[in-house]
Amino acid sequence: MTAPKTRQDASRRVQADPLVQEALRSEPRLQAVLDRARLQTNEPGYHRIRTYYDLKRMFYHLVGWNAPQPQIRTQHHYMAIVGAVADLLPPDAVDLAENQNALEEWEQAA
Repeated sequence: MTAPKTRQDASRRVQADPLVQEALRSEPRLQAVLDRARLQTNEPGYHRIRTYYDLKRMFYHLVGWNAPQPQIRTQHHYMAIVGAVADLLPPDAVDLAENQNALEEWEQAA
């Protein structure tokens, strides 16, 4: 069994990821995307995948092949941001159906 995923753990992983940190230094607008993912709550009507795609529309042109900053025009930087956004978003009803304790585990260290 894997360790519970918490908001605090997700934030630590993002802060420790050198590719995410390099992308943030090179393109500060990415911070708003990560902040929005970090602050998202599991409220009525929240759909994790829909929220992920909304956030992806905010960052896809800032990192990876289309990035304005040449140092983060890599697939590795893009995938690091994709992973960070996915990691920071809380579970939704589908996730909770698979694990009844997922939301409590996520929020325990918020």
